[in-house]
Amino acid sequence: MKVLSAVLLTISIIASSCDGKKTTSQTTSDEKVVVVTPQKETLAVIDAASFQNDLASKSDIQLVDVRTPAEYAESHLKGAINYSVTEPTFQEKVSQLDTNKPIYVYCKSGGRSGRASEQLKQFGFTEIRDLQGGITAWNAAKLPTEK
Repeated sequence: MKVLSAVLLTISIIASSCDGKKTTSQTTSDEKVVVVTPQKETLAVIDAASFQNDLASKSDIQLVDVRTPAEYAESHLKGAINYSVTEPTFQEKVSQLDTNKPIYVYCKSGGRSGRASEQLKQFGFTEIRDLQGGITAWNAAKLPTEK
């Protein structure tokens, strides 16, 4: 019975820790205790209010507008750099960014930034935030842009 309980406990710990970081420690009775700490999601699509809140409250964000240069020239978010995901130099340009710093991306409505986010994930970026609905949603929320 004790063996069956130990096996079931081990299986449940392994199953619950698939998306988490495990830390093992010893107890006084020589039993191992596994503590599971959830890991932050690498890629998340967030709404305009959350996106704006992060831009205002975090200082190490890399903000990338992945639209065309012409779209960027019409209006963009303050502090955004323009690396168009449709240009062949996209990978070369983003390789100059720090993969360990959060990167926030947006486009017009979310399609191109979704594609760019997947590429950024493959390039090794550890924290990617994609603006849900793109600059269209940002404008609908009456949030500021610049030319």
